[in-house]
Amino acid sequence: MEHTQNLILKLRNSVIDGKKIMKSDAIKLFNLDDKFLGELSEAANFITRHFHGAKIDVEELANIKKNFCSEDCSFCAQSAFF
Repeated sequence: MEHTQNLILKLRNSVIDGKKIMKSDAIKLFNLDDKFLGELSEAANFITRHFHGAKIDVEELANIKKNFCSEDCSFCAQSAFF
């Protein structure tokens, strides 16, 4: 258990330092027991807040299912982002 928590902390700090996660470590995270989802979620939240702060981006889906749209929403398959 302590080993898994140390792994999550180590990888969290590596990401904060701008390093990439090794494939083998990513597989370990993917295969974690559900009892570690809380710690993993906290680490993900810490990383998100570090890089993006507490801001949110709210967008309206007014043009959904019209097959045309003048907007470029980052989440939408109709936008130029994708």
